Amino acid sequence: TSIGTHTVTLRLQNRKTGENVVNVTMALEIVAPLSASKKVIFIGDSLTAAGIYPAFIQHVLSEGKIESLGTVSRNVLIEGTTYSISHEGRSGWAAYDYTRTVSNYRTDKDNPFWDGSKFDFSYYMTQQGYEGVDCVFLNLGTNAFGRNEEECNALDIMIESIHAYNPTIPIIISLCPPPATQDGVGEFAGYQYASLLKRQELSLIQSYLEKYQDKEANVFVSEVYINLDRLLDFDTIEIPASSRNPQLITVQNNNVHPSVYGYLKMGDVYYSTINDVLG
Repeated sequence: TSIGTHTVTLRLQNRKTGENVVNVTMALEIVAPLSASKKVIFIGDSLTAAGIYPAFIQHVLSEGKIESLGTVSRNVLIEGTTYSISHEGRSGWAAYDYTRTVSNYRTDKDNPFWDGSKFDFSYYMTQQGYEGVDCVFLNLGTNAFGRNEEECNALDIMIESIHAYNPTIPIIISLCPPPATQDGVGEFAGYQYASLLKRQELSLIQSYLEKYQDKEANVFVSEVYINLDRLLDFDTIEIPASSRNPQLITVQNNNVHPSVYGYLKMGDVYYSTINDVLG
């Protein structure tokens, strides 16, 4: 599709009757890829800690034009090729762990943004010797379902600190990816319900949209959930059909972390957002 603005119509159809339930017409903007190199910091939880989407953006999608900065480094395997990547992803963390505004076991862990008393982005940049950054992603929230107020309060602290360092830095808030279907929820957590997680996620996303879609303040949102398939983009295992039937069936075994291909889809959305915001 050519660069520019295009009109797209989406139709929601009743499969039984063939009736069009909803028709929505929207503008689709196709932007050119970045022509200059940019530096991005991805601050996140285990979805970032996996390193797959930052590596995919840096080494494949942008062909090196986007560099992911961070104190966490690892090698990741993507479709047969190993890539080195740096980021700021920590498994199990929420925004209130980075700001330590809610007391729990993660507050005694390594936090490069913590200056001894508060979340301080200027302190972080100085300590790491970074001369600047073009964009900061806050990919958090999955570990904060049901705690909307605490998470948003912590995000406010992070946003204020980043813009105290430089108010022109675009901050992109990731809208949480969806949980897997009930198989994945049951295998991974055992006691949770997919419907409950979906309701909690929707509530948090609504809070994010109400607070953070403010281009005038250099705060944006990225709809990472828009292209993830809850059924096909999560890891699977083979298990017996039942205790009486040894026939193997394939089921999901994770409700939070996508498969490699799910992470690549996340990378597609984030890369498009970066191009839109910085292009």
